[in-house]
Amino acid sequence: MQALTRLTTLTLLVCTSLFLGACSKVAYEALNAPSRFSDVDRTKDIVFDTEHKLKLDIYREEKVSSSASLPVIVFFYGGKWQIGEKSEYRFVGSKMAEKGYIAVLPNYRKFPQVQFPDFVNDGAKAVAWVKNNIAQYGGDPSRIYIAGHSAGAHIASLLATDERYLAAQNLNAHSDIKACISISGPYDFEPEKDEFKKIFAHDKAASYHNIQAVNFVDGDEVPMLLLHGKDDNIVKVNQSFFLMEKIKEKGGNAKLISYDDINHINIMTELSWIGPDRAPVLEDIDAFIKAL
Repeated sequence: MQALTRLTTLTLLVCTSLFLGACSKVAYEALNAPSRFSDVDRTKDIVFDTEHKLKLDIYREEKVSSSASLPVIVFFYGGKWQIGEKSEYRFVGSKMAEKGYIAVLPNYRKFPQVQFPDFVNDGAKAVAWVKNNIAQYGGDPSRIYIAGHSAGAHIASLLATDERYLAAQNLNAHSDIKACISISGPYDFEPEKDEFKKIFAHDKAASYHNIQAVNFVDGDEVPMLLLHGKDDNIVKVNQSFFLMEKIKEKGGNAKLISYDDINHINIMTELSWIGPDRAPVLEDIDAFIKAL
């Protein structure tokens, strides 16, 4: 009964915080609480960029040996390119590890410390580190999938479509990653709010061409899975629809799954222990990868 009371309290804390529109510290602590007692091993704070002191965390089940050669998902969290921390998404890494993946969650620099495209370059460096080092943690460097939510989906989508970022790290966007899973991301947008105009100011002279993944679609991209909530009022579902249509128009491989009664925030809680199973996000990701 006491355990049930604690569970109910945690659920209420999370739901209240998310309802108020803020992924507060309390909400993240509640989301991550069960992962602290799971059979998932977290190797944290591995430096992948010494110049900028950027770190990543690796999640794998405790029983996984260094010779396991499991598929790898590199997940970029969201936060308007301004906030967020890898440790806040421990629930994502744990869930992916429990599903049989090596999950890697990198940090990246944010505004106002940097502007576009620095955070995309950081993402490319994280993928390069994974490619060169993940084998010693039981991951298969030939099966790397990149994923992200919101601003993180924007980063992942540009890594998958604009080959310049991975090429700068001596990687090939067509062969060194297997697929891209983008959740609730913006792919065909121009910044309207002042805070976003400042983030993408360097690309204004190019009419924001370089911030839009749709502009780099040529049909030769890695397969892309686009997941979006139909009730998303922060990043509209048509962003995913536009990208899917552009990829298909060019002869590429893209799949869009949109969920009823799901918004920009609770699509992520569906990856946690409090998700009411309205959207099988992790199951859809797993099925997509296994079908490739």
